[in-house]
Amino acid sequence: MIERKVRYDGTTVDVKTTRIQQTERALKLVHYNEVAFTMNVEDASLTIEQGDITYAYYWIDRPYNLYIWFRNQTYIGAYYNIVGATTITADMVQFDDWIVDVLVLPDGQCFVLDEDELPCSLDQFENGLAQQYLNEALAHAKQLEVNDELCI
Repeated sequence: MIERKVRYDGTTVDVKTTRIQQTERALKLVHYNEVAFTMNVEDASLTIEQGDITYAYYWIDRPYNLYIWFRNQTYIGAYYNIVGATTITADMVQFDDWIVDVLVLPDGQCFVLDEDELPCSLDQFENGLAQQYLNEALAHAKQLEVNDELCI
């Protein structure tokens, strides 16, 4: 299955993934990270190493996607992607990336990312919807319990 991110500028990024679970309104995928990367925020950082596992969750009725990372079966962090439309088909999930993201560290700290990349203030971006969607993702992040029973 392909995950296709449509960036705000219209360019796309495809990632090959494996479907784990699907319902009428949601999809859970998994993939192994091929390239290491680090996210630095304030006084914290999170490195996702090559081979770490990403479980990805997509909903057609939520304004975010959720990625949960594991290394050697240990939770290492989560990431919310604020999105416009999400479409799920038999062989692809496609979403419109709205630039702003939320990083969640294992201790529960949440950091809003990429707000500086917006073309205008967050409260004006997409007629204020981005701020509303960010608030929904932050509320979900505060309730996030990472375990094998996390369901879609």
